[in-house]
Amino acid sequence: MKNYFLKIFFILVCTLIGCDFSTPKGNLIAPISNTEVRYPALVIPEGFAPSPMIAVESQKIESTKNLILRKGFNDNQVITIQLEELKSLNEFFRNNTTSEGTKFIGQIEGYSPGMTLEEYIDQTIQITIENAKNHPIEFLKDLRLEIVSWVFALQLIKSRCDVNTSEECKAISNISDKYLFLREEVIKIITEKSKAEIGL
Repeated sequence: MKNYFLKIFFILVCTLIGCDFSTPKGNLIAPISNTEVRYPALVIPEGFAPSPMIAVESQKIESTKNLILRKGFNDNQVITIQLEELKSLNEFFRNNTTSEGTKFIGQIEGYSPGMTLEEYIDQTIQITIENAKNHPIEFLKDLRLEIVSWVFALQLIKSRCDVNTSEECKAISNISDKYLFLREEVIKIITEKSKAEIGL
């Protein structure tokens, strides 16, 4: 199953946490369908507060942290490279207004020329929320764990920000918040499906 959602931006995160998209566990995000639906900007409700982490989420973060340390991906130079790649990616999205600009990386599902990076992330998160409704509970539980590991990795990158990467780090902060919102939506779907299974 091809996963274009992670094809661009989250290659940065996956470099840190060692994603393996050939495995069921590594292929958690449903593919973005070729749809003409264009979602509005994702707005996190005022006063939004994520649910407290449960034990398995804390364990996932610890596992992610250990993996990053073991592979040396917490090195300042590595994270500096990640930030530089994000800067280039930001510029690509900002300047690309035609399909010609995506030829070198191929099709990016869910992307339309002229989108900013954050607009693209907004699209993929909202499509993921919609697709999540069609997946079984166990899949969604795995997705919930992957989300917290991504947020942890993003925060690690953000911790090395400086004045030269302020724009990119603002984007990382916004995307982290949106992923916490995605986690909350996944929790809601899990709860609804669990109630439906027992007839509530």
